[in-house]
Amino acid sequence: MPNIPRLAVGALDETTDTQPMLWALTEVLGRLGLNVQMFSSQAKFEAHDGSVVLTGQRRRHLDSWLMTADVGRELFQHGARTADLAIIEGVYDKRVDASGDDAGRRDHPQGGSFNTVCDWLDVPRLAVLDAGRLRHGFGAERPADLDGVLIDNVRDNAEACRLQTTIEALWGVPVLSTLQVLPNVRAVISGLRRGCAPSRELCRALGESLATRMRMEKLWNIASSRPLPCGQSRIFQDRVSDYPLNVAVAVDDVFQCYFPDTLDLLEARGATLCDFSPLRDDRLPRDTDVVYFGCGHPEYHAATLAGNHCMKQSLWTHVRAGGRILAECGGVAYLCEQLETEDGRHLPMAGLLPAAARVNANPSACRAVEVTLDDDTWLGEAGTRLRGYRNDGYTLEPTGLLRGHILEADHRFDLVGDNRVVASRIHLDFAAQTGLLDRFFDPLPQYSVVS
Repeated sequence: MPNIPRLAVGALDETTDTQPMLWALTEVLGRLGLNVQMFSSQAKFEAHDGSVVLTGQRRRHLDSWLMTADVGRELFQHGARTADLAIIEGVYDKRVDASGDDAGRRDHPQGGSFNTVCDWLDVPRLAVLDAGRLRHGFGAERPADLDGVLIDNVRDNAEACRLQTTIEALWGVPVLSTLQVLPNVRAVISGLRRGCAPSRELCRALGESLATRMRMEKLWNIASSRPLPCGQSRIFQDRVSDYPLNVAVAVDDVFQCYFPDTLDLLEARGATLCDFSPLRDDRLPRDTDVVYFGCGHPEYHAATLAGNHCMKQSLWTHVRAGGRILAECGGVAYLCEQLETEDGRHLPMAGLLPAAARVNANPSACRAVEVTLDDDTWLGEAGTRLRGYRNDGYTLEPTGLLRGHILEADHRFDLVGDNRVVASRIHLDFAAQTGLLDRFFDPLPQYSVVS
């Protein structure tokens, strides 16, 4: 098995934003001609993801709360197979897990553990420190097994040299580079709308600052210093389904958030995936069995979505003919009767769910939840346990008989719909729950498309 150079880049607490440093680092690596694959240590989506802008590839996801060590290793090897370097980001945690490969896969209110994923893959670890905090005293606790440091928000070269000397003396690890304050660039970052990626110009400015003090040879030696542990999982070698399946995946400026491993697994098992745009297209692709709406921000294009009557009619025709739909988060809002935007507008959406979706102007961070289906849906039978991250970007208000499928009362409407339409406010990574993925290929007559 070929070794995959890799780095874990993490903050010491939830309040440190590592995104500018990661964008800068990926930009510098890209200038050197390196193909970088980004991974998150939790199966949820970033508010501002620069992966596609910087690398042309979507971010992938690992999660010790959702998957076993062997599955995590297989997903990493699969996702990074064409990369020159893989970067895994997260927040170092201080909790102590029980011993064993699957120690992190247990109940935890915050979800997957960054430390556990690093242990699974034996990843060299870098910490991102904020110079603004260090000015008030060096009180940070050094993470275990640390291999290097990156410092953000330095004022000038003199401060960078002083902090480098202090950290290397106290922690005994190299400072690999520093990123300046760059007030104009930071102002642009703070003004990014939720769900919007940074521009190429912004990433170039960050990269130019980081490159001035980058110790690239030392960073590369750290990244390529360890062999990759082997895994025993074979989820990509499962049998191909005998049931032909055509999945129409909504992909455009609205719907962009999907777990790449889910799409890869669908194709590996024989499904045919076809992109379509609810913004621009007037009908679904021919012979569609399942329509898949990922998360996104329909409120930014609500008027265009509302005016595309042909697409809405095509969705209704699909369901009436026996077709199935799966929607998550932003996709749920699109399937509702109407969407209420932050400025108070009420715009008609697809109307497949008897509910109104209201944009939450200040949503809380996605949080880990585990829930139970209390009746059968095409996605799972009653009693099935689901794990994922709940998105509070929208609230649902029933306008009719909205059928909830979750047993736990405080999550009743986190998964709604009927036999044909399943709409979830919980992000579900099917690579970590392949039993749910199997249901896509369920040939039961009541779920089949009538030709």
